[in-house]
Order: sequence, then C-alpha cells, then structure tokens
Amino acid sequence: DKNPLLDENGNQSKWNIYPKVYLEYDKDATLHPEDVIYELPNSKGTKEIKALGLPFSFAKPTGLVSLLAKLVETDNSIILDFFGGSSTTADAIQRLSAEDGLERQYIMVQIADECDPESEEFRAGFRDIAQLARERIRRAGAKIIAEKPGLKGKLDIGFRAFRIDSGNLLDVAVTPQAATQDALAGMISHIKDDRSDEDLLFGALLNWGVDITLPVAKRELLGRTIWLIDPPVSGETGAALIACFARPMDGKGGIDTELADAIATLAPLRALFRDDGFASDAAKENVASRLKQRAPDTAVRVL
Repeated sequence: DKNPLLDENGNQSKWNIYPKVYLEYDKDATLHPEDVIYELPNSKGTKEIKALGLPFSFAKPTGLVSLLAKLVETDNSIILDFFGGSSTTADAIQRLSAEDGLERQYIMVQIADECDPESEEFRAGFRDIAQLARERIRRAGAKIIAEKPGLKGKLDIGFRAFRIDSGNLLDVAVTPQAATQDALAGMISHIKDDRSDEDLLFGALLNWGVDITLPVAKRELLGRTIWLIDPPVSGETGAALIACFARPMDGKGGIDTELADAIATLAPLRALFRDDGFASDAAKENVASRLKQRAPDTAVRVL
C-alpha cells in the first residue's frame, strides 16, 4: 500500500523493484543477509493437506517443521506448536519419527476458530479449525502406517484431545440465608451433572500432577467399570492409579468392601472414588479401612 510505482494506467503497481546485495561483494558492509528457506514454500503444504482429502488454505509444509525439529535432534523431545492451525507440526513429527526411529511427542494448541460458512472447510463438515486439525492427525497417522506397514504397533500415532473448561466440582458455598431445603437437596453430589468419567479422571490427574500422557486402560471389575492409569503388564501389580466412579443408583452397585478387596489385589499407588459412590458414610469408612488393611501403600482419594 506504499508502493510508489504506477502501472501503465496510472494505478498503484502490484510489483516493485528491490536492490539485491550479494554477500561475496559486500562482506565488510554492516548489512547482513536474511535467513530465508526458499525450497519449502506454503504451496507444498497445501498439496500435502489436499492429499489427505482435507481443505485448508496456507498450511505450512511438513518439511519445514521437520527441518526445524532436526535442529534439536534428541530422543524423547517434546515439540510445542502454540498456533497449531491444521496440525502440520503433528503430521511432521509423526513422519520424522517414522523415518529416523527417534521417539518424539508433540503438543498442539489451537482455539476453536469457527470456519466461515462459505468456506471449503465448512462445506466439508468442519465447524472449527481445531476439529479439522484433529482429523488431519488421524488421517496423517493412518497414511504413514499404510505406507510403512512394518511400523504398525511400533509407531505411536495416537493422540489425546483436551479442551479447557471449568472445574468438575460445584461451588457449594452458600450463606445461611440461602441454605433452603431445595438448595441443600441440590448439594447431595458436588460434582457437576454434565461431567463424564473421563472428565473426573483427568481432572484428578491434573490436580495431583500425574502425567496425563500415561497409558489408560478401561476394564470391568465385579461388574463395575474401573480406569487404570499406567497399568502394569499382565500378571503384575502397581498401577499409578485405579479409579472407579460407580454409584449405587447406576444399577451396577457402588463402592463396597467386595470391590475394595479386588482393588487391593492390584495394589495401585492411588485409588479414586466419587463421594456419592458409597451407599452410606459407614460404607465409605469400611472401604477405606479395608484398603488400608489389605493395601497399606495405596492412597485413597474421594471426589
């Protein structure tokens, strides 16, 4: 918009003239050449994402991210992209690890920018950029395994997606004037009604500082669903955490001494339950006592 050149019609020109400074002829000058990567234009990134069957404009090429990642070529690196876009970084890191065998992790951060209703992305069924980014990671990982079947089960192409939200617990602080019968009845459970087992599980992991990238296993134990964080190999004990969010009203029974005995045989570092998962206060005390007796190294936590 500041171009002084005019075209043949007297309008502002769409091109300009720039001087070129050659390093070999100007080594003593104070002007230094810029670092420019010419061989990896955005057009390559656009072709890559189209090859995955996804519409997105101005995607960065995976080769560019791979080049940058190689500058810190160490095993077990964590690569953070705070403006994730279409998840080019995730795609690139998966490909790079498939090529050199190093184990890397990536963290993609992307707000849920809504797609324009007139855009290709919206017409393809994507309501926001974060949704498209997650789908790219899925397709990119599947494409790598299809190209290199020998990596199936060896290369980790899975990922976990988290959204920022408020805490899982209700604010139950009320003034004496507001403590009506109806208000008290609504405080039987202090856990928000719209929270899933996974919400409670990962909320607890974050509060305790437990690595949220640890393996998670979902199993049945005495007819109730349990979650194991960092489960041991078959035949061994000592998971980082066992959580059971069953409640008496769920139809499968809540937390009782029979379940406590079964959990004790697995000897987890922590055991996590809902406060309303017990039929009564006495049942909660009995479970805590049983676990303390049979699994003394297991720390019991109640939400």
